[in-house]
Amino acid sequence: MSKLPISAFIISKNEGHLLENCIKSILFCDEIIVVDLESTDNTVEIAKKYGAKVLTIPTIPVGEMIYHKHINITKYKWVLMTDPDEVTTLDLAKDTQNVFHSIKDNSKMGAVFVPIIYFFKSSPLKGTSWGGVKHRAFLFHKERIIIKPIVHTGIALKEGFLSHYIIYNGKNNIDHYWMSGYRQIFEKHLRYLKNEGKSRFVQGYSITLSKILKIPFQQFFNCYIRSRGFKDGFVGLFLSLFRAWYFTVANIELYKYQRKQTNNQSTKG
Repeated sequence: MSKLPISAFIISKNEGHLLENCIKSILFCDEIIVVDLESTDNTVEIAKKYGAKVLTIPTIPVGEMIYHKHINITKYKWVLMTDPDEVTTLDLAKDTQNVFHSIKDNSKMGAVFVPIIYFFKSSPLKGTSWGGVKHRAFLFHKERIIIKPIVHTGIALKEGFLSHYIIYNGKNNIDHYWMSGYRQIFEKHLRYLKNEGKSRFVQGYSITLSKILKIPFQQFFNCYIRSRGFKDGFVGLFLSLFRAWYFTVANIELYKYQRKQTNNQSTKG
């Protein structure tokens, strides 16, 4: 497979055991950059083994903050965004190459969305809010998108630009080895919670105590019943309860942040 004028951008902290398979699956990119968050394992060694450039920076808890600050170090304007726990299948690599050739000269094209399948431990999720085949931004033109330094906001196209969706054919997807177990999901999301209040407030969300009381029931119903979390057995039940807990706490953080901002405005007044 020929190299494409694309810069791959990967953030890693002590994920050398995952990073190798990730990099091997995107070697069609002419430039691969690994942003290393002061790893103590073999992350840097693995990155250099495959010719990747390494930028070591102090740990930043939210990936969006890193993209926002460092995305312009890439050599190319087209950037492929992936994580160490993601593996691009061979079929998706081929589709990405074909799509890139068809859109690279289109001045209105801003991003390519691709199919992604989430795994819990080593099994693909069939149900829950994460299960089945989803799509996410994979390839984008860095001058045609907006990246906000806010948790869980992802990227947004600037006005006037278009996105292309690669249709799932059964093989052309990202295998996202999302969580290795129960401990990891709590460790990762507890880190996110520290920024959820401000993130939601900045995005224009507001919450009341009465709405907070409804959240756990709504989220559990949506995840376990509507999104068929029951298809994943005990894992589906756990993830549905986890989602109910997380969204409840995240909105409590939003409520606290709201009150803080209101009090600050009152003090200034």
